[in-house]
Amino acid sequence: MAVATCSTPLDEFTEGVHTIEKKDIQLNRVSPSSEADPFQVTEKGSLWIRVSLLSDEIVEKDPETGVTLDPPTKIQHPYPLVPHNEVGKSCMVEFSALAAAPIPQGLKDVVAQLPEGTVQFSVGLGFDLKDETTTEALILNKGSLEDNEIKWGKPKKFFLPAATVRKLREMMEDGDQLPFEIARYLSPDAEVFTDPAFAAYHAHGHVSISEQLMVPGATDILDVATSFSTVATGDGSAPTMMPPPVQNPNPKAKPIEAAPEATKEFCPWSETEVSFKLTFSKPLVPPWQPPPKPSKSFEEVIPRRPEKKAPEPKSATMEFKSQIQSLVEFLKKEYEEIDFEGTEDMKQKKLVFELNKSGKYLDIQTQLKKYLQNVIQERYKTKENMSKDGLAGLYNDLYVHLLDSARDAIKPVESPAPEPPVPDQLDLGKLLCLATEYEIAGNRSDAEKKHQDRIVVSEDPQVWYDYGAFCMRCGLYGRAEECFRDSLSLDPCNVQCLLSLSGLLLHNSIMTDPAFLESAEVFLHKAKELEPDNAMVWALLAIVVEGVYSKDDMRNIHFEVSRLANEATERGESPAQVDGFLRASGLMLDLHLPECADRALAHVKECRDPVDEATIQLGFNRALSAQLQGRDSDAMDILKATMRLAAEEDIRGHLQLGKLHFKAGRCSEACDAYQQGLRTNPAAFTLEAFMHLGACYSAKMDWQSACDVYLQGCISHPCMTLWLGVGIAYLRLGDLHRGELALSEANILDNRNANVWGYLALVALKEQRFDEASMALSRALEEGFKEADLSMEMGQEYFDQGRHWESEGILKRLLVTHASSKGHELLGSALSEQNKHEEAKQHFSRALEDVEESDRVALIEKAIKVNKILGCTDEVERLEAELKAGEVEESGGEETGDNGDKEQVDEKEHSTVAENQQED
Repeated sequence: MAVATCSTPLDEFTEGVHTIEKKDIQLNRVSPSSEADPFQVTEKGSLWIRVSLLSDEIVEKDPETGVTLDPPTKIQHPYPLVPHNEVGKSCMVEFSALAAAPIPQGLKDVVAQLPEGTVQFSVGLGFDLKDETTTEALILNKGSLEDNEIKWGKPKKFFLPAATVRKLREMMEDGDQLPFEIARYLSPDAEVFTDPAFAAYHAHGHVSISEQLMVPGATDILDVATSFSTVATGDGSAPTMMPPPVQNPNPKAKPIEAAPEATKEFCPWSETEVSFKLTFSKPLVPPWQPPPKPSKSFEEVIPRRPEKKAPEPKSATMEFKSQIQSLVEFLKKEYEEIDFEGTEDMKQKKLVFELNKSGKYLDIQTQLKKYLQNVIQERYKTKENMSKDGLAGLYNDLYVHLLDSARDAIKPVESPAPEPPVPDQLDLGKLLCLATEYEIAGNRSDAEKKHQDRIVVSEDPQVWYDYGAFCMRCGLYGRAEECFRDSLSLDPCNVQCLLSLSGLLLHNSIMTDPAFLESAEVFLHKAKELEPDNAMVWALLAIVVEGVYSKDDMRNIHFEVSRLANEATERGESPAQVDGFLRASGLMLDLHLPECADRALAHVKECRDPVDEATIQLGFNRALSAQLQGRDSDAMDILKATMRLAAEEDIRGHLQLGKLHFKAGRCSEACDAYQQGLRTNPAAFTLEAFMHLGACYSAKMDWQSACDVYLQGCISHPCMTLWLGVGIAYLRLGDLHRGELALSEANILDNRNANVWGYLALVALKEQRFDEASMALSRALEEGFKEADLSMEMGQEYFDQGRHWESEGILKRLLVTHASSKGHELLGSALSEQNKHEEAKQHFSRALEDVEESDRVALIEKAIKVNKILGCTDEVERLEAELKAGEVEESGGEETGDNGDKEQVDEKEHSTVAENQQED
């Protein structure tokens, strides 16, 4: 008869031990205490137990003497349940089925007609597939129908060997689903019943617990199994964890239900949901740990720039000099304000009189007295009872010292050196805007000058970063790295700079040497310390250390990216802004690092049902990456596919498509794409789009359309480049007044732009304001004017207006860097008009070397005229012979020539009509 019971877990056997010892185990009485109880168990009794696992070994010979033992001896050895090489790799799992509902009505009817406990239910969760028909599973039996739902009793623990744990982890990493089954059985005591409908109530489904189970440190899984279908046994179509019941040998056993036809289409459990819980003794994925720290610290890679020393305190002599300078400035101002007509000597006397009269002279004396006392105390250490000679020497030295100091102080006032301007943030912002304009316009040299101007006048770390980003977009990676490092030496907390420099080093590792990744890792760890909740930092870290860190470390990093994204989504942020990898790809594309962007984009998941903003941004980023890598056809295909998914008012696709055509030189296609975007959403039209669209119309000589586009751009994006475009368009349309107004506006925004000064010079020249034209041209040359077409146009304009010497100067400067047949011809004509025939002859000769055939005859005639004046008979004869030979060739193709002449006449007439229309 049982007197008391106790229980204790034996899970420790799964940790490789062979003996478990438990003390103070509480006993629970089964029956009241009596004198017959030999143990005399009390209510507070406890027990001390030891459980050991042993294995038997039969020894037939004595190990020492080798004598055969009769009978053989049995020796027991400790036997661990889990081998030592698998300790820590296996685990225990507790499986509990919470409830199953709703219950099929037919099943409830059948159970209601049977004695209580006749029908039981089992559920199983499969883990390790052994073959095609069976599954190693966690199975719970003895479920009962209570209150319209099936409930199971206590949870059950199962031991998972190391091989099963490894296979389960692999399945979860691949996102595989696990099989889940439910079945109806008869109680073993129900010998008078049989269940021919077992197959109909044996159903299986699948559950996906990988998302919960792969969370670092997760041990508890709560899920629901649904979508059951009937198991068709015998055909091998589905693995089964629950075998069919043993045939009841009782011939009088009654069926509880007629056997329906078992088909996959019909399943009584189709609407039933089974909620279950799994609790693992240890997580499949280790708890989250921060990534390992790099071998080097940030300070070792980027030394902090030494701070500027505080200015040393001024000596008494320096303070005296400063006071003298202030007094000189004061006296100078007083002298200039005296209203007195007379000589300089009389005016000085008037100043002394006014100073004495107003008491200002006494104030000056009082101020200087204090500074003189400080100089004496600093310079001299006097003693008592000093002799008269010693005192006279002191006075003499003091006089000389003060006089020299006063002279040194007055010199800078007499010829003050210009102080460098100290820019404010507004000035730095204007320079950055101008640099951006020039970069968009393709004028990288001027853009770089603006960035360098910012660096010269400011030590702001952001200025260095902006210049480094510009160098990245220009492909100047070495210079960009220097700029980023200088920025970080001034401000180590600039996260944007840390990420950009990491991207640059990742690019270098892809293209050259993987050793660059070590420094990139250092910078990303620094950024992670500064902004631990920045998903883009973690995403870039995942890209940089991919293939370097362990599998668990990489899983932890990706988990952190997902966690931060989920938190941002819960706060209501845009899907395109919460994905760390998508944001990282955007930064890499801004820096023109498409290879790095592709690595980030590979981790971004698409969502097409419904399509979200992140998926659309993903398409645009992929298209831009392909474009930066020169794969224009791929970029165009991706763009068109993405534009079909985007909203109608989203014009990013039109702008990107227009830029793609513009960079390829397809102006007509670029105009179509940009105009579509401008009509759809003018407010979203960017400065770059306005500049490109205006440039396309300018290239097509459609000056009116170009003017309209530039003016529209000036409304929303007023800048120098757009006003310059307006000015040029009006100039080509013949409206010099409006053109000059627009050019003046551009000049106000940037008075150091050589092209603006050049066009202002052209406008003044056309209006015969030659002095203004000369001044504007001089300013253009000071700013490095190099526009060849504009120089040629100004040279022609000067020549047409009879100012041949000025035309000569412009053309000679032009031909130094841009030699052309037209330039040599025009310069030769200008020299010839000034009777510089020898020099004109040389330029005509150079022009003949590569002149077009349509202009050769006129050029030869000019050269013949100059050579006749110089008396070069041989050269004249040679040129005349060449001229006659050309006439013979033309006579051979008379018909073609006539047609050509007719076409030229038609073109001339068409041009005349167009000019008349413009004048009207």
